[in-house]
Amino acid sequence: MKHEKRVLVIGLDGMGLSQARFMCTEFSMPNLTELIQMQGSRSIKSELPELSPVNWTSFFTGKGPEGHGVFGFVNLDPKTYDISISDFNMVRSKTIFHELGEHNFISRVINLPNTYPAPEIKGVLISGFVAPDLRYSVYPKVYIPFLRQINYQLEADTTRGIKDVEYLFEELNKTLESRKRAIDLLWPDLAWNLFIIVFTEIDRINHFLYPAIFDKTHPYHGLCRSFFERLDKVIGDLVDRYYHLPENKRLMVVADHGFCELITEVDINCVLKEAGFLRLEKRAHSELDGTVISNKSYCFALDPGRIYIHKKEIFSKGRVDRSEYKSVLKDIISCIKGLEYKGKKVVREVLLKDDIYPGSVFKDTPDIVLVPQKGFDLKAKFNRDQIFGNYGRFGTHFAGDVLFCDSMDSSNVNRVRDIGQEILAYFLKDKILLT
Repeated sequence: MKHEKRVLVIGLDGMGLSQARFMCTEFSMPNLTELIQMQGSRSIKSELPELSPVNWTSFFTGKGPEGHGVFGFVNLDPKTYDISISDFNMVRSKTIFHELGEHNFISRVINLPNTYPAPEIKGVLISGFVAPDLRYSVYPKVYIPFLRQINYQLEADTTRGIKDVEYLFEELNKTLESRKRAIDLLWPDLAWNLFIIVFTEIDRINHFLYPAIFDKTHPYHGLCRSFFERLDKVIGDLVDRYYHLPENKRLMVVADHGFCELITEVDINCVLKEAGFLRLEKRAHSELDGTVISNKSYCFALDPGRIYIHKKEIFSKGRVDRSEYKSVLKDIISCIKGLEYKGKKVVREVLLKDDIYPGSVFKDTPDIVLVPQKGFDLKAKFNRDQIFGNYGRFGTHFAGDVLFCDSMDSSNVNRVRDIGQEILAYFLKDKILLT
């Protein structure tokens, strides 16, 4: 190869540093233990909101949401009010893969969230969550028959898995095996410079079974332990492959956000409805039915705590004009700051768009972003009637405690977007970075 530099990135979706340390102490996970003991291991901060599509997009663009345009799991059409799931079509900036490709560096990427449909890159890419169809999850398409031959499974069936834990682990083990077989397919010829593999299975276990990881008396503790020990062996195989690479190499282990035990879900649209800021024309037919938003609404929320002022200049049914904007904003903030659950404040910070996303030119930039207190999971459904509730999940995202390990002990990485910039700097050094 023309370029001998190589970087291996092991992505551990939803892995907090404190969780990793606990498991390395209590479980048999020698390989992860070795990694988190590297000199460059520490916790960093996630981008806000602390969601996978926001953070993995920040990772693979080297920018925050104000630069790449992905602000959450869903997007609302300002004319029709239809809501769609975020995917790669929403990414509005260059990726590190394209930047590296312009300098003849080759990337191979497995299961990276928010890369569906798979973009054309110099290398190979297999999309990660949300990726519903293998036909559009792979670039170049010549690899699709090979992935079918090895029974590659894009994602575990968590819909049934919520109620059937043993089935959930069957599915997670299938996807873990799929990741192993994809590594075997894409690694051996070493015709690459950047190799990325993301294990999203961690996030699924954390959402549905977080307490079971820590509680030895929990009926599913053993299943959690067995899975993580199996994952550790896959990590060990990767690290062993890495150590056998020639010099001029770098290893990173990265997460997108931390995790903690769930106290309760908090539906922000229910809060706004009770306060009279959000009005619906009729009963929503689903949690993502944004078409029910009335022209009498002052605002609405999208996941997890993004609030949009219902501005006339942007939304077809908008009510708020520029002269009212600041007063409406002030009233909403006052309402949200007072929100409590069993005597506990729900919201830790109320951030305005100019402060959290400086310079953003995207019309879908939220006006307010809420940062919850640890343990509260902010939601924004359109078919719920109760502000507080639990719906089959026991763990929730946390913006801090994000696992990051680096064999080069970089001090420049403080949040997720910095990892992408650090990868570019390693390969390009004095060349102009992502613009």
